[in-house]
Order: sequence, then C-alpha cells, then structure tokens
Amino acid sequence: MKECINYLLQYIQKPLNSLLYIGAGTGSSIPVLKKFKAENLTLVEGSTQLYAALEQKAKKHSGIISFKNWVFPGSNQKGDVFTYNNPRYNSLLSQERLASSHPNLKLISKEIVAGISINSLLSKFSSENDQANILILSVNGGERFLLESADKNLIEKFEYVILDGLTHFAERFPETLTGALENFTVLPNLSTGIECCIIQRVDCLIQAKNLAEKQLQETEEIKRSCEKIEAILKTVLDERDNLQIKLTELLTIKKQIEGELQVKSEKTNELNAFNQKKQEIISKLEQEIKSNSSNFKELKSEYEILEVQYKQLNVELIEVSKAKGNQEKIISEFEHEISLKTSICNELTEKLESVEIKNNQLNNKLTEMSGTLVTRESRISELEEEVSLKTSNCNEFTEKLESVEIKNNQLNNKLTEMSGTLVTCENRISELEEEVSLKTSNCNEFTEKLESVEIKNNQLNNKL
Repeated sequence: MKECINYLLQYIQKPLNSLLYIGAGTGSSIPVLKKFKAENLTLVEGSTQLYAALEQKAKKHSGIISFKNWVFPGSNQKGDVFTYNNPRYNSLLSQERLASSHPNLKLISKEIVAGISINSLLSKFSSENDQANILILSVNGGERFLLESADKNLIEKFEYVILDGLTHFAERFPETLTGALENFTVLPNLSTGIECCIIQRVDCLIQAKNLAEKQLQETEEIKRSCEKIEAILKTVLDERDNLQIKLTELLTIKKQIEGELQVKSEKTNELNAFNQKKQEIISKLEQEIKSNSSNFKELKSEYEILEVQYKQLNVELIEVSKAKGNQEKIISEFEHEISLKTSICNELTEKLESVEIKNNQLNNKLTEMSGTLVTRESRISELEEEVSLKTSNCNEFTEKLESVEIKNNQLNNKLTEMSGTLVTCENRISELEEEVSLKTSNCNEFTEKLESVEIKNNQLNNKL
C-alpha cells in the first residue's frame, strides 16, 4: 500500500476532500493514508475480528471515521458472506482460487448478513470541483463485482480508485473500461511485485459526454417543443378549416337572406304601385262624389224654388177662386201650370233619389275601398317590419362574417408566426446536431491520443 500511495501522490494535483477505504482490515495502513492529508478519512470493515483492531488504531488519530459494516453491490442491503479461518480472507465471494497457494485456508461458514449497499455508502460523499476524492477497495477479488454494480454518477464522485491486493489484474479488468467505469482509465502498471491497481477518472471525457448528453437533452426538448408546436399548428389549421366551413355556410345564408330581401323588396314595390293606383281611384271617386254633391245641391235649390213657386201659385189660386169672372179659365190655366210644375217637381224628385242612390253606392264603395286600404296598409306595415327584421339579421350576419374574417386573419398570422418558429427550431436542431457531431469527433480524437499515450507508456514500461 505504501508504494502504491507514493506512486499516486505524483499524479494528484488537487487537495483531497474525502478518502473512503472499504475493507480497511486492522487499520495497519492508517499512517500511510495520513500522507494524503484528506479532510475526511473514512474506514469501513465488515469482519468483527479485524474491526476490533481497526477501531483501536483509529482512536489514536484525529479526523478518522470508522464503522463496521459489510458493503454489498448495487442497492442490496444484505447478501452472502464467506467466513474463513483467517479473517483477512473473509469476502463476498468464495476464495476457492486460493486453495492451491494457501492450503491451510479453510471455509468456516457461508451466511446471509445485513449491511449497507455500495450506492448508499457512496451517496454520503460530496464532489467538489477544486478537490479530489479517493476510493480504496480491498475486498479479496470482489472489487469489480462492487464497482460494476454501483451507480455511475456515484462512482464518478471519486477522481481515483485504488484496487488493493489484486493479483492477475489483466484477467479481472480489461484495458478499456465500460459500464460504471467507462469514464475511467487505468494508470500505467506499478513496479513488479506491487499488488495494486489505480484507475483515474478522465474529466475531459466526462465533460465532453456530459456536454453531449446536455446537448442531446436540449435537442430532445427542442424536438418535443416542435412536436407541441406542430400539434398546436394542426389544431389551429383544423380550427381554420372549421371557420372556413362556417364562413361558407354564413355566406350561403347571407345570399339566401339577400334573395329573400330582394323578393320582399319587389313585393313592396308592387304594393306601393297598387297603393298608388288605389289612391288615384279614390281621388277620382272623391272628385266624382264632390261633383255629384254639387249637382245635388243645385237640384235641391231648384226644387226649393219650385216649391216656393208652387206655394205662391196655390195662394194665387185661392185668391183667384174668390174672384169673379173667368174663374174656370184661370183655374184651368193654373191647373195646367200646376200639373206642369208638379211633373217637373216629380222629375226633379226622381233625379234627386237617383242621385242619393248613386251617392249611397259611392259611399259604400268608398267604405269598401277604405277597408281594403286599411288592410293593405296593415300588410305593408307587416312587410316593412319583416324587411326591417331581415335587414337586422343581415347586418348581424355581416358583423359575424367580419368577426370570422378577422379571426381567420389572426389565425393566419399566428400560423405564419408558428411556421417561422418551427423553421427556427429546425435550424437550431441542425446546429445542435452539427455541434454534437463535432464534440463526438473531438472526443474520438482525444480517445485515440489517449490510447496512443497508453501504448507509448506500455512500450516504455516494457523497455524498463
């Protein structure tokens, strides 16, 4: 462990924040670990026998936290534990591979034990940009078992991971790490005989990958936004189509109303022409009535004059009858004259009766015409009210039509704006895809350079 720590110290360029040691054993490495000068030093051991010694040594140093717990892979809080006659070899995995090299090593028990998961333990540590964290694993072959089951984001809180006590490292870890360790690289091999391996977090790869993931997330968000915009656009287009259908229906209704108004207007003109003719007939009848009334007055005046003359003649006849001489002759003359006057009077009376009958007929006809006129005027009023109502409805439909046209224009404007936004989003997606492609290319170049450096280091180590 001492050689491993001295080797690692030449790589560390940041002050240490936390150092976590899983499988700390009896705590014999505490003096060496103090060289890291970490602000937080945490030691974990599952074996009861080993932890008793660890606890005693930890109490002699300040700033050390120690606790007894078995650490299980992933999020498991319990699991199998293999206990041997030598507690240094207690592990989560069977140690059958050591049977040939350690013939005295015997398995005492295999039992399910409660503990803490690797994810729960790593989540207790924070990551600071200006400070480094170190994770040390000494779990008798279970290192890869724990690391590959851990959450990738939790492992990447640690800049360096030391795998202590490993033999045949190349068989356990390939040169290219994957899964939770995909952003780590193996440091060059240590001197011969040192059973230790160090893997380092490659921050530039993490940053490039995080940036690529962020850009992909932004691209996905933009795509989702574009899908939402397309859905809204489709809704707007459907609404516009519905409004156009309604507009067509309103235009059809408007044409029907205009046709009805045209028919009503023609009927109104016909009624006005009929009323005009009726007024002309009434005027003629009134003139005829006035003329007949004037003739009647003249005849009546003549009749009154004749009646006066008749009375005078009667008076004269009475006076003559009293007189003497030629009375019969005078009476005969007067009778003849009276008869003539009576005949004239009868003729005038007949004419007067005829005039009265004709006057009554004209009055009856005038009454009928007046009733017809009232009926026509009532019908004209009804038609005028109906025309007014239809005109009002036409105005309302015209206002609705104008409102629909305004809304249609607004929807067209909104459609134009959304189309512009969609074009902008597509341009932004293209730019992001180009940028992601560029970052990926840069990341591949860096990976190739890193592999080239590793090859050169291996060649130098082989020469050494």
